[in-house]
Amino acid sequence: ELEEICMLPRNRSTTKKTQANDSDSDSAVKGRMQKSSGSESETDDSDNDRRPKRRGRPRSIRKDAVEGFTDAEIRRFIKAYKKFGAPLERLEAIARDAELVDKSVADLKRLAELIHNSCVAAMQEYEEQLKENSSEGKPPGKRRGPTIKISGVQLNAKSIIQHEEDFDAFNKAIPVDPEERKN
Repeated sequence: ELEEICMLPRNRSTTKKTQANDSDSDSAVKGRMQKSSGSESETDDSDNDRRPKRRGRPRSIRKDAVEGFTDAEIRRFIKAYKKFGAPLERLEAIARDAELVDKSVADLKRLAELIHNSCVAAMQEYEEQLKENSSEGKPPGKRRGPTIKISGVQLNAKSIIQHEEDFDAFNKAIPVDPEERKN
């Protein structure tokens, strides 16, 4: 019985035909586009054919980018900034912790002051809003505090200020001089 059934290979000519039809329709679309944009030069069309179309989210040029720092460096700096009391006085230690020793002290100080001043301003604005809302009789919700954005990095201003205040006691209790700390 099996010998009588002759199994021929599957016929795949249908896929070849559809591919040929697609390529014909692509060339027809290109021909229509060239006719509709007859005023444009031929070099523009050939440049577009060579470069593949970009996919995904378009890159935006940040106006508020901190010069000299990438977003990853800013994140590392903020993480280290939270670990130290009086961070504006301990920039070298913060730079070592954040692996930013190649950056100048002036750039680090500029970034630290930007973070501190932005957080203080955001907290003041947030507290004013709370006073206005409480006078209107709105019920309080979750109070995580204000968030600010430095370059592409979003951070909670309340937590930064809280860390500065918490570590201020350590900064006062522990001497600055390494020799005095040993005693």
